[in-house]
Amino acid sequence: MIFGEMHRGSSQGYADQLIALSEDGCITNIFPADITAHWRNEQVTLIQHTLWNTVESKSDHNPTTDADPQLLITAWARIDNRAELGAKLAIHASDSSVPDSNFILQAYKKWGENCVDHLIGDFTFVIYDLREQKLFCARDHMGVRPFYYHLSEEGFVFSSSVALFHQLDGFELEPSQQWIAEFIVDLSMSFDTTPYANIMKLPPAHCLTVSTDSSQLRQYFHFSPESTLHLENSQGYVDAYREVLEESIRCRLRSDYPIGTELSGGIDSSTIAAFAARMLSDAPSRLYAFAFSCYEKEHEYIQAVSHVCPEMATHEFHGPIEVPHASLLDHSLQVLGYPAEVEFSYEQEPFYRKAEDLGIRSILSGFGGDEFVTTQGGLARIELLVAKEFKQLYRTTQGNPMARLARLLKLALHWQHIKNRKYEPNYFAAYIHHWQNQPLRSEWVKKFNLHQRYIDISTFDSGYSNLNQFILEKCWTPFVTTRMENCSMMAASRKLEASWPLLDVRLINLFLSIPASEKHANGISRFLHRRAINGIVPDKVTWKKSKDMGNFNKQTPIIAPDTPLQNIHPDLLKMIDIEKVHTQLKTILSQTSDLQSNDLIDFIEIAGQLKHLNQWLQKSTGYCHHK
Repeated sequence: MIFGEMHRGSSQGYADQLIALSEDGCITNIFPADITAHWRNEQVTLIQHTLWNTVESKSDHNPTTDADPQLLITAWARIDNRAELGAKLAIHASDSSVPDSNFILQAYKKWGENCVDHLIGDFTFVIYDLREQKLFCARDHMGVRPFYYHLSEEGFVFSSSVALFHQLDGFELEPSQQWIAEFIVDLSMSFDTTPYANIMKLPPAHCLTVSTDSSQLRQYFHFSPESTLHLENSQGYVDAYREVLEESIRCRLRSDYPIGTELSGGIDSSTIAAFAARMLSDAPSRLYAFAFSCYEKEHEYIQAVSHVCPEMATHEFHGPIEVPHASLLDHSLQVLGYPAEVEFSYEQEPFYRKAEDLGIRSILSGFGGDEFVTTQGGLARIELLVAKEFKQLYRTTQGNPMARLARLLKLALHWQHIKNRKYEPNYFAAYIHHWQNQPLRSEWVKKFNLHQRYIDISTFDSGYSNLNQFILEKCWTPFVTTRMENCSMMAASRKLEASWPLLDVRLINLFLSIPASEKHANGISRFLHRRAINGIVPDKVTWKKSKDMGNFNKQTPIIAPDTPLQNIHPDLLKMIDIEKVHTQLKTILSQTSDLQSNDLIDFIEIAGQLKHLNQWLQKSTGYCHHK
């Protein structure tokens, strides 16, 4: 974790408070650290709390002027291209006495602010350039590690967590009514805003330069939708993809501690687990898998992967589906500083606790595959049709000649039907149904145009004829980054660094550059990825036709709340129709005998959101700045 300040005005800054928070345990009680360090002068304060993970991290004593009296860095970083950088910077990448943060610092010395163009990994960092009297801040391509900041004429304060700002006396925080309303209907996630108007997020692939009298925010990277890679044959694409896939996993296994990985039995998490097990086969007892077995078929797929990975110890959990306990939500608020926008982050708490007990420091996840490299890819065929690549389309269609022609005609008719539609029908029906259960009062819905914004999500792939364009415009959304932000911080509170190999920027770049015909063929979705993992991941998982895992199993009880909310904060009470909430619960329970209905599960989710908001608003009156 990193935090600090640049004093820019005449009022007293927060340097003394920040250092006190670092030294008195207020921060380490929430985010454990193996070593803490700080540096300050009259203008700038830099603080770094380092959690050891790699061998190299144990040599990280930043911020310090030992390497260069004119440059300092505070960083939360894992650099994955150390060998490549080392060759450019004349540093031995294998030297365990050189932490990843020093690679960043040397890159800055060589390339200045363009250093970010040469970095691959998960990182946030701040460099203090004493020569130019400026702070240079940057965040990784995908936004794995969060970076929050406040910028005004008086000062610049930054932190890995919003929770830090709550600890600062005199720092005013006013929850946004718009954010609260958006949170209730799942529209609050953003690349750059937070629940507080005076705290921003540095977006993924952005850097920020701050001096005493100026600031500049710029984007240093963006994905290209162009398929620019052309190889001799189909196997060449598979080999190229598998090579980068393996590196995306291998580089995240660089740890001096045991490794954990999530395992659902789906193709994404199974890919990570199976490849990691093979890569760690020389070090048995280093790999642990953590699985929630909530659906009927999940256990058999989890076991199929575990069977081919005998060196991997699998821990399977059977948790109830219920409104989260107050203690869990309170821990989440302590860690994040505001309600988790992705509830999955605190639902992972059993994994994180067990991993902490086992001495694990890295936990891998298959999340992000669906959004990018393992997307279903059905648009690939539409793309070939619109581009009039009929030979390629015919070649990748199943069946005998007559069957192929019939399928192509059906595809053409389907495109004519969908190309001008506004909404995807199944998504539209689901969103309309879900909206009926939302508890906001109508005046708040109208004020922020929430109904239309919510329904617009159900456009999904309507009108799209290019797979890459769809991925970058509809799948690369704030949800991806927000989930990683929330999970990164919740994991950090349990001495863990979370990572997502399928969201490696190199892997996504390669996937986008590969022709659409390689991604969906012969009626098989995820065609490129399936071929790349064939022989490593069990066939039962690799060639599974759908994501369906059946209904909830009997070991996963669904517990209806006795009452959705008590002691409601006035700010929340004026925004929601509490009578509607109580009536909905009574109606659902009176109509549901097996407690397995989608309406009940939706209600549990809504009740959890309201409970989380209520605890946050109640807790906010006790923060330092309100005293």
